[in-house]
Amino acid sequence: MSCKLLKNSIKWQRKMGNQESSPSQAQQPPIRPKLAAAGTLIPARRMSVDRLLTISTLPNSNNLWNQSYSRIIETAFTGVWSNVIPKGTLPKARIGHFTVCSQNADKAYVGYGNSPSGEVLNDVWELDLDNLTWREIDVFLKNENSDNPSIESNNGENKIKGRIGSSATMNESTIYVFGGTIGDQYITELHSIDINTGEIKFMNYSDETSDSEKPTARATPVFQYYDGRLILWGGFNGQFPTDLYSYDLQTQNWTRTDPKISGRAGIPWCLMNDQILCYGGTKGGEMLSIQPLDLTITVIPCTGILPPSENTGFQMVAADRYIFFFGGKANTSWTFLYACDASRKEKMSWFVFDMKPDGETVKTEDGHISDLGLFMLPRLHSFSAAYSQTKKALVGFFGYPQLEPPPIHMISIGEAISVLNQQDDLVKALKVTGEAHQGESKLPGIVKARTVQANEAIEQNM
Repeated sequence: MSCKLLKNSIKWQRKMGNQESSPSQAQQPPIRPKLAAAGTLIPARRMSVDRLLTISTLPNSNNLWNQSYSRIIETAFTGVWSNVIPKGTLPKARIGHFTVCSQNADKAYVGYGNSPSGEVLNDVWELDLDNLTWREIDVFLKNENSDNPSIESNNGENKIKGRIGSSATMNESTIYVFGGTIGDQYITELHSIDINTGEIKFMNYSDETSDSEKPTARATPVFQYYDGRLILWGGFNGQFPTDLYSYDLQTQNWTRTDPKISGRAGIPWCLMNDQILCYGGTKGGEMLSIQPLDLTITVIPCTGILPPSENTGFQMVAADRYIFFFGGKANTSWTFLYACDASRKEKMSWFVFDMKPDGETVKTEDGHISDLGLFMLPRLHSFSAAYSQTKKALVGFFGYPQLEPPPIHMISIGEAISVLNQQDDLVKALKVTGEAHQGESKLPGIVKARTVQANEAIEQNM
């Protein structure tokens, strides 16, 4: 790759990092997204060489980095943002709630949390991600002791108490919920919710499990179902617990290990490739991989344009082989959509996923165009996010700002992902072809040039 192209690519990434900063704290300077290393290119698998060539050869390219754009620069892969009001009876807007998804049914479930008026909620709702219709699940307790501090009596009927900061996970038709706060007390309660019947059951622990093996009370931990077990790590209870736990749903036994990784609270996670991937809650900008089988945690280095890792209240969603990251508290009103290819376990490279408004439900003026011509979304934090398999779209709802009725934000990414996958296949083919020719002049000049550029970009990100 030419020195000029490399230099302009580096400038582009550094300029990109100045578009978004992390949480607003008056006593601290804003934290910028990190460029993993000087000279690191956006991987060719996820960023077309055409875009780098275009950026480096635009008119007046010497002044490109100081220009402001009034229009969006589109690339081969662009998500489409829209904003809709869902159908059906609508739940109250909220924060501090749990969110789980059923990928097979293309539905999301939310429960509990705190309303804009300060009411602590104990309801559970289902959102059909295909037709964007809400349905309340009529939850109830059956044969539960009313002396349980997690139960309240209302007109002679026992109801589960509202709570904030619970974490949840799901398997088939059962939601599992752990922890949170009731009033000013952290809780260690584990219960299940049957989405078909609405029945809530408090779950027991085996007598064989010692107190030292049971998790302490906490809010906002990582909590994920995997192969008949519930994996629990992190959270907050006045401290940041570091122990990693596994609950066997058949034996009702807890198992505990200490992976010696500093605890984190309120960070998003997703299950991909038999590992629980977590990001954020630290200055380091690395991805954590929780191995549910042997209860260990490893650190995966990240390269590219990293999302602001110190932000809180952001979301991370798995779609296809990619992870998408957006939102979070910060001292700016706008946010990029970040993505990385999670199929490479040794190193993950982040990039900015281009977007544009749909022009109908939202316009350009509803967002913001950065000085590089990249479209930015209005910032959300403490919200829910899911991926709709049917619509091939990221779906976000609730959180701040708390709006009534709560709208649904969608980013359609199906066509963009198809382009990225085709591009990845093309780059692989070009690399193999280039190696086979070993510099011989059998390839057309432009193909040879693109092959060299793609190979150099890949090698710098391996």
